[in-house]
Amino acid sequence: MALMLLAPSAAIAQTSSPSNDMTWGEQWKYAFSAEGRKNWRPEITARLTVGFGGYDNKAFTAGIRIDDKRTLGLMLGLDNIHYDSIPADSDSYFAGLYMRRYFHTGKRQRFSFYSDIAIGGGRVYKATPGADDQKGDIVLFWTLQPGVRIRFWKNTQLFLGPSVGPRDFGLHLGIGF
Repeated sequence: MALMLLAPSAAIAQTSSPSNDMTWGEQWKYAFSAEGRKNWRPEITARLTVGFGGYDNKAFTAGIRIDDKRTLGLMLGLDNIHYDSIPADSDSYFAGLYMRRYFHTGKRQRFSFYSDIAIGGGRVYKATPGADDQKGDIVLFWTLQPGVRIRFWKNTQLFLGPSVGPRDFGLHLGIGF
């Protein structure tokens, strides 16, 4: 009876080795398997986004790098939107989920392209009269941040690229560990 129960799990373990030959679904399945979870590493970043039209954002992300291609985590931050024409400001805090996908160049992975996608919501905590968002408003967001990552000393990383979303359109710069 024990052999009958263990035989399928042994077969699965043999076919679940990390490989570039895996399909997309197999890669995700392996990353969350017991063997794949042994390779998980924390990844923390701090980033600044400066948008055209008076938008800026400071964010902190904490995630788990589930394999050498993907990171999943949480994003926390502060937004500021300045309306020059009124003049007015609105400030909000936000939280969301994000996923980062790396596209490495070279075996040492010093230089990589990446793309972050984040989705979440927040609340306006301060607003001056005339701003589109008023104090207490709930704001939803999504953002796409593709870019270039340079890894230098150990796992210290520098991120740079555009930022696109309904509340932000600009450039982001980040540092990660």
